[in-house]
Amino acid sequence: MYQVAATNADMKAAVAWYGPPARPYQGAAGPVTGFDLAKDIKIPFLGLYGETDQNPKPEDARRFGELVKQHNPNVEVVVYPGAGHGFYADYRPSYNARGGRRRLEALHRLLRQKPPRLSPEDRPLRRAVQIGHFTARAR
Repeated sequence: MYQVAATNADMKAAVAWYGPPARPYQGAAGPVTGFDLAKDIKIPFLGLYGETDQNPKPEDARRFGELVKQHNPNVEVVVYPGAGHGFYADYRPSYNARGGRRRLEALHRLLRQKPPRLSPEDRPLRRAVQIGHFTARAR
């Protein structure tokens, strides 16, 4: 997600669900991490992470958010108390339905849209947002 957000200025926004910014990915010039790319993310960015997750660790998520904010004020990093990895994947034991509406509200704030009037327990809605990485392209 970090590489996509850093290299696609035409995107309306980017959202990372649990993605570890410290994990190296292969870039054109060799391995690169989200930390390396933070300075290049100019689009609105929302990161959703769990407090008990160890990949990414909450301190990595917060550090990444601070690095992006040095170059882009339109960033929000949310670390959910008591949530682990995959906290919004309803097919995993770590699924935590509480706070689903807050996650959607954060996404809509980022996109500057009014949130829909749907319950966070709405199954089609969960299916639409439970993917590991979500991007919204400009029209």
